[in-house]
Amino acid sequence: MKRLSVLFLFLMVLFVRPAAAQTPSAYDDHFRVLVGMHGGGDLGNYFASLDAGIEVPFAKRFEFDISDGFSPVFKVSNVVIPFEEHINLGTGSANITTAGGIVWITPGKSLGLSGSADYSTYSTNIHKGSYYAHTGLTWRKIAWGIPTRFTFGYFRQLDNGIACGTAVACDLPGANGTETDHVQGGEFGFTSRMGSVGPAVIRMTFSTNVAHLLTQGNPVCDGTFGVTGGNGPNGSCPRTGTVSGGASMGISFEFPRHRGYENEAF
Repeated sequence: MKRLSVLFLFLMVLFVRPAAAQTPSAYDDHFRVLVGMHGGGDLGNYFASLDAGIEVPFAKRFEFDISDGFSPVFKVSNVVIPFEEHINLGTGSANITTAGGIVWITPGKSLGLSGSADYSTYSTNIHKGSYYAHTGLTWRKIAWGIPTRFTFGYFRQLDNGIACGTAVACDLPGANGTETDHVQGGEFGFTSRMGSVGPAVIRMTFSTNVAHLLTQGNPVCDGTFGVTGGNGPNGSCPRTGTVSGGASMGISFEFPRHRGYENEAF
């Protein structure tokens, strides 16, 4: 990861025209299409993702956002290259779809209430999917001469329970019985316009989080099937809590480039 970070910064210096320092007279409220990639670690798991999305400002104080990130599995010369790795669950592919928006609440429209929901799935030795909710604040400004959005928020998993749904479903061939981890915590991130190249504006992104979650227990005796007190056939095995976190960084290309607005807060 350290080598990738150094390469990323080197490419920024070589190919991106720096944004000019200025105080914006207006915000860039144009429709935007984003494509790019990011990678890092999250709650002990590692990934690299190919991303696409849109940002749709409307009615002066509102914005609708939707995006999708896909972590594929490539095969090159009979060598399998996975973009997703989960502790004790192997490697494979993953996908996360997110929809949400922002309401700019201050008179100058620099601070907004943000919220989104996403559906995240992965396929390694098992297949699992969960819904998550995010809420918080988004602050946009020219920071150190660079148009930047900062986000501060809270997130949590919504569909707590066993991954395959019911005890009956978990008895079916191929079911895994893996439980969701009841994760909830705080998150911080930013996205900055680093400059422009041809028809695109270049963005750098960074995000990090700290969360509380439950470690994986045995569903027979941790309460999933209504059996409590550690009386299942495998003995006492309640789930325990732990604190974990993660961080990721990436690069994206913003289209179309609205000339004259590249250096405005967005």
